[in-house]
Amino acid sequence: MRDRELGSLGEHVLRAQAATGRERHDALARQLRDDLPALLDRHPALARQLGTACVDWAGATRELQERLAADRGLIAARFAGGVDPGVVAEAEWGRSDPHNGGRTVVLLRFGSGLGLVYKPKGRASEAGLARAVEWLSARGMEARLASLSVLDRGSHGWVERVAHAPCPDEAAVERYYERAGALLALMRALDGSDCHNENLIAAAEHPHIVDGETV
Repeated sequence: MRDRELGSLGEHVLRAQAATGRERHDALARQLRDDLPALLDRHPALARQLGTACVDWAGATRELQERLAADRGLIAARFAGGVDPGVVAEAEWGRSDPHNGGRTVVLLRFGSGLGLVYKPKGRASEAGLARAVEWLSARGMEARLASLSVLDRGSHGWVERVAHAPCPDEAAVERYYERAGALLALMRALDGSDCHNENLIAAAEHPHIVDGETV
């Protein structure tokens, strides 16, 4: 949308570039309060889109809260040794493409430090992939793969959160590529796809597929 269509709001953005982040936020909030009604009156389609986005966000947020409350005991048992993980300290929304009324993957961090990934769809495929990795490891596969803990609830699921980390030495790099080859072979055997860089996390010498719904 062109600045002239935004009127004083667009001009304000240009003037505020030298201010601090907090000052820009507060000033823009005040300006939106004054200018938004007129802007939406000129652009009714934008008004409808904003209203739909707000309703979708509220519904997805309420759904996440309800599912977390219902699953809290199962989450404690699966991911925290039976100990309640505490309150949600961080929530990062929009970690996937939106589907089904704006629902997306959400990264959660609890007060205990536990990190989980909330996925608004069932995780049967990812749970199956984890079982396949554990099955192979139990039978002595040389390239020992690490699996992520998954709690599949049918309509949604919770997955252990893993972070990128570098390999500590050259030997670990070699083991990483051996494991990456083994993981690729497993995905091939399970008719999996979508194994691109955005769906893979390298946690030191362990590669993890973090979106296994194509298995």
